[in-house]
Amino acid sequence: MNRRRWPWLVLALVLLALGIVAMRLTEDKPPPPPPRPVRFAAANSDVAMQRRLARTTYVPPAARDAGTEPPKPVDPFLEALPRGENHTAVVIEANAVRHSPLGEMLLECLLMQPQAREKLEAFRQHTGMDPLEGVDRVAVMDDGLAISGQFGQARMESMLPGEWRASAHGDKGRVYVPARPLTPSQGDMAAVGTWGDSMLVIGRTPEEVHGILDRIEGRGSSEPPVFGGAYAYGDVYGVVSVERLADSLPPEQRALGERLKQLAPRAHLNLDVSSDFALSVRLKGPDAERTADMAKAIGAAMALARFEAQSQGQTELARVLEYAGTSALDDHLGVQLAVPLEVLRQELSWCRGASASGSTDAGTPDATR
Repeated sequence: MNRRRWPWLVLALVLLALGIVAMRLTEDKPPPPPPRPVRFAAANSDVAMQRRLARTTYVPPAARDAGTEPPKPVDPFLEALPRGENHTAVVIEANAVRHSPLGEMLLECLLMQPQAREKLEAFRQHTGMDPLEGVDRVAVMDDGLAISGQFGQARMESMLPGEWRASAHGDKGRVYVPARPLTPSQGDMAAVGTWGDSMLVIGRTPEEVHGILDRIEGRGSSEPPVFGGAYAYGDVYGVVSVERLADSLPPEQRALGERLKQLAPRAHLNLDVSSDFALSVRLKGPDAERTADMAKAIGAAMALARFEAQSQGQTELARVLEYAGTSALDDHLGVQLAVPLEVLRQELSWCRGASASGSTDAGTPDATR
């Protein structure tokens, strides 16, 4: 009897052991720690409000001459932006980006190129302008380029290739045009303008430069700029074409891109690089229902991309997608994407040599942008 029982006892013990192992393997594992907080650009941050206050100081001549009511000061750089909503423009806070952790790393990579430091110093000596410290903001517009900064010591004749003719325009403007057609090696700038000693303007035609200078001084269209001071926050901000955003999506997301194009023609973006890389994009859809559907579709695409990244061992991509999210409020759609600073540092380590270990660390400011 005992001899017949012992195999069953052994089998029972084996099954019990297997059951315990199975329970250990299938029991809920503690959830991974949540991703650390990332700060996105905020319109009411201390930095944004201080910038607006310091820059809203100019009263255009047209406003002074109107004589109807006390003119309100404006930010002349934002006044240079195109008028009306059917335009695109992006402003880069060049000085803030240059002194951000990401900017410091990118600059380090650039200066590692052969003779980069020598060429930079030669440019400074030749033109009287320091592109690393003398530039404040850069606006990329669909009708030209505007650059603000400290250009009082800049020598325009040294910055422009070939021979140019100068003429005054408006209250503080000056326009430069080539005395003769430029050769291909001299570039394709058709006209350059200055506004006082604080702004450079570049256009494809003299008329574009005239138009930008006119906008600064309050002449021309009475429509408001493509975006105003309320949207001017972060380190990069502006209005971009949704079509271009959609076309930048990977091939497997092209269908989602086509739906985005149907939702809205343009999108507002605000990027903060004060510590991490944190991007916010906002669109205004035709109605609340379609906007909510699009938010769900984008959220599902992000979740699928994160799952695929995890399953394929793409740890860094999965980590980045942890910070991706969407929101919908009435007919407004919001999308947020972020890349932590430590991921950026690792991705740029290939060009930063021995300093990739973290010696170039500009710190993490307390205020949002």
